Amino acid sequence: GGGAVKKPVGLAPPRQAAHTTKADNSPITIADKIANEIIINHLKKITPNIPIISEEKTNIEYEKRKDRNEFWLIDPIDGTKDFIRKN
Repeated sequence: GGGAVKKPVGLAPPRQAAHTTKADNSPITIADKIANEIIINHLKKITPNIPIISEEKTNIEYEKRKDRNEFWLIDPIDGTKDFIRKN
């Protein structure tokens, strides 16, 4: 289940999950990073020839991916702001 993702939340203050801010000023939590790694590692195992674009990682440049017919697009925790507020 989601135990690997839920566990870091317990380290945060009671009302808010711990987080930092990315270059685009959006929040990122430890849970985002863990979920991202779990998803990417699994996808690499089952579909090694399909590139992965992820909200939490440096991505493949557009020129290198524009002609691709398929790729994985990953947003590990949709709604990080609500996740931080524990909503």
